[in-house]
Amino acid sequence: MKTKPMTHHRLYPVWCAMKRRCENKAAKAYPDYGGRGIKVCDRWRSSFAAFLADIGDRPSSTHTLERKNNDGDYEPGNVVWATRLQQGNNKRNNRLIRIDGTTQTLAEWARVAGITESGMRRRLKNGITGKDLLAPSSLSKHTYRGETKTLAAWSKETNIKLRTLSSRIYVYGWDLARALTTKVAR
Repeated sequence: MKTKPMTHHRLYPVWCAMKRRCENKAAKAYPDYGGRGIKVCDRWRSSFAAFLADIGDRPSSTHTLERKNNDGDYEPGNVVWATRLQQGNNKRNNRLIRIDGTTQTLAEWARVAGITESGMRRRLKNGITGKDLLAPSSLSKHTYRGETKTLAAWSKETNIKLRTLSSRIYVYGWDLARALTTKVAR
């Protein structure tokens, strides 16, 4: 019975891509890896089998290689399998925000608040800080003329886009009555 060569292993292309972005100046990703001084340790560079033994199998097809220390090399102890969401929270260009002693990325705080990242950026641009950044999302109930509904329901009833209502209330600080009764400029 023949055994397949290691080049047929499903993680072999992952290993090749890791080396390419660190060592091939013509690679598209080289400036963000090799160009920044990120290297593949000697053990992994010279042996796919060693890489496989150290990193283990991928937990799922949605997991990719992640360096814990973004400025560190691809080497045992600094590389794990991570989801895209986990990787997104470990990018160099993330905006970190501190609220009540806890520091998280803008994306993480947006998820906590139940809003989009662009909504969180708008809040910051409009000078909203601290706990006010986490004001209730459009899932919160709002009462107008004795009726209590979510902003999504009010949006549907008034034909005003949810994004518009949400911005009027949480970004610009309008009360619900003004947000619901002001015509949308075309």
